[in-house]
Amino acid sequence: MANDIFKHARKRGHSVVENALLDDCNLTGMAKYLLIQFCSHRNGYWKVTMPDIIKRSKNGRDAHYSALKELIHNKYVARVKVLEKGKYKEQIYIYGQIKEDVAEMLNETIQEQMFKGYVVEVAFGNPLTENPNVENPNSDFQYNIKYQRKNTKKENTNIFINDIAKFDDDKRSFSSLTEEQINLIVNTLREATKDDLTDRSFTAVLKKVMDKYNQGKISNFRDYLITALVNKIEELEIRRIKENAKKQLQEDKLDRSIITRTLSEHEYTGKVPFYDWIAS
Repeated sequence: MANDIFKHARKRGHSVVENALLDDCNLTGMAKYLLIQFCSHRNGYWKVTMPDIIKRSKNGRDAHYSALKELIHNKYVARVKVLEKGKYKEQIYIYGQIKEDVAEMLNETIQEQMFKGYVVEVAFGNPLTENPNVENPNSDFQYNIKYQRKNTKKENTNIFINDIAKFDDDKRSFSSLTEEQINLIVNTLREATKDDLTDRSFTAVLKKVMDKYNQGKISNFRDYLITALVNKIEELEIRRIKENAKKQLQEDKLDRSIITRTLSEHEYTGKVPFYDWIAS
């Protein structure tokens, strides 16, 4: 697609292949070839696009998109769909031979897009599907969050789950998120709720959610955390409304008391004042 943007999360020279990538038995040869093609592009010489890469091989379109989904599944590629006012704006692919580099750039990209007020949908480590052309991100790692920041100063507010609550992956019988995915979801939601919740309130909600998640009572961490945060925001808003109403009522009572006292201090005499300008 014309609006697809490919970003290389590299910290080394071009066309250098990591042994870890070549030795990864979870990848097919086609997936390794596609990633090497991504990583070998030269800035200023040619732009990475799927149609262009497909032309460089006889494998065909379906094989290339199957390989792309395979790379997303194994976290060598992350896909970020950007929406503006509910409409598709662009799609960003982040790729690299080092998974940690991809995760780092993914986090930066999400923060950058949300800082601009866009909605993002992320696919990173999601299950493979039979149809390579059908986008079906894992519901446990896809989120649509609209973020509009009131100030323009960026701050380092990264949260690491083990600093707040114990991350116990042994108690859950169902497929769970990795600590890396948990951290990414938590930091994204913290940014989205920064103007509505204090660090203390956010941490309190997160601890309760993590406790239930570790006990295996939550199957969808992201959705449950979002619901808990929304409920907390509504609870605080209702509390603020009640406090403001109580304060206003006290002020109204005070005003009525002052008016009553003022009137009582001015005794009515029954005399009508005569103004000279009336008789003239």
